[in-house]
Amino acid sequence: MQCPVCDGPATDHTPPEFDGIFINCNTCGNYSIAGGYVDKLRAFAPEVRRDVLWKAKQIAKFARPLINKL
Repeated sequence: MQCPVCDGPATDHTPPEFDGIFINCNTCGNYSIAGGYVDKLRAFAPEVRRDVLWKAKQIAKFARPLINKL
């Protein structure tokens, strides 16, 4: 799969009960995107997508970052 943030190679590790996707990317790291936000995120320019992920990482601190608002 392709990372929704950097467009690089990534792996989908989504558990069946999660409404969204779990991404493992060598560039962006491990993070999650809530259902409905993947297409919205991809509509933004790459620098905006990186900023959204950076903010999610700041909020998460030591947990897996979750993009659930833009």
